Amino acid sequence: MSGLSLSGLIPAVITPFAGDERVDYSAWQALLESLAATGVDGLLIHGHEGEWWALSEEERVVGMRYCLQSVGGRKPLLINVGAQTTGESVRLAHAAEAEGLGMLVVTAPSAIPVSPEEFTSHLLEICGSVRIPVLVYRRPGDLTPDAAQRLAAETENFAGVIDAGTGLGALRTWRDAAARPISVFTAADGIVRDAIASGADGAVVAGAGLAPEMYAELVRAAHAGRLDDAARLQELAAPLAALFAVYPPALVLKETLRLAGIAGGACRRPLSAISGESLDQVSAVVARLREERCLPESAAPAGNAA
Repeated sequence: MSGLSLSGLIPAVITPFAGDERVDYSAWQALLESLAATGVDGLLIHGHEGEWWALSEEERVVGMRYCLQSVGGRKPLLINVGAQTTGESVRLAHAAEAEGLGMLVVTAPSAIPVSPEEFTSHLLEICGSVRIPVLVYRRPGDLTPDAAQRLAAETENFAGVIDAGTGLGALRTWRDAAARPISVFTAADGIVRDAIASGADGAVVAGAGLAPEMYAELVRAAHAGRLDDAARLQELAAPLAALFAVYPPALVLKETLRLAGIAGGACRRPLSAISGESLDQVSAVVARLREERCLPESAAPAGNAA
C-alpha cells in the first residue's frame, strides 16, 4: 500500500467468540495467521462480517491492537470504525491512528436511518479527525455521488469506496464523481469478475474469509484479462455468494468455517446457528469447495477438526 493506493483482494475477517460469547483470541490469531500466509492483499477487521455492531468500543480498540500484533505487518489491515454515533467513530479513528494502523473503513450506522446529508457530515468529520486514508463502505442509499465529490474535494484522506451494491454502473460513478484518483472496490461476492472487468480496483468480500486463495486467483485473473479463468472461479464462488444474500454473512462465514474444520465460534446473540435443511445447503457448498480444492490446506471436514 502506498499513499492512498490499494488494490486486489481484501477478505472480510470474522471475530471469533467462545461459548460464553467472549472474544476467542486464540482462534482469532490462528485465523489471522492463516489468512496472512495466503495471496490476499490485506484484511478487513470489524466489518459487518466481524460483527462490529455486537462489540463494545473497548473491545474494538483492543481488537484492532490485537490484530495488528498478530498480523505483524505481513498484510495491510483495514479497520472499520463505523459506529452508531459520529463521536464513537471519531474516537475509534483516533485509536486506530494512534496504534499505527494504515487505513480506515467507515460503515453507516446500522441502528438508525441517516439522510445522505447527515451521512456526508458524519464522514467529513471522521476524515477530518485523522490523517490516514479512509474508505467508505457504501450500501445502496448510504452515499451519493455529490457526497463522494465533496469528500474528495474537502479532504485529503478520502481514499475511495467499497460498494456493496450489485450494479456495475455505480463503480464507475464513484471514480467519475471524484476530482482526483480514488480506489473503488466491490463488496458483492457474486460480481467480482465483472466488477474488475468494469474497472474496479479489487474486492472486499466475505467469501474470501473462507476461500482466500480461490478469490485471490479470481481477482488476479480478472485484472490480467484472463476472463475465462475468472469466470470459472466466479462460478465456483456463486453458491457461497448466494448464501450471503439469504443469511447474515457473519453467520454464513462461521458455519462454513466450522464445516471446513476451522475454529470461528458462533455469532453473538440474537444470531443463532443455521440448522435443518438450511444447514444441509451450507454443507453442500462447503463440500463442493473442498472437492474443488478451494479451501485452505489446513481445513478439514468438521468431524476431523482438532
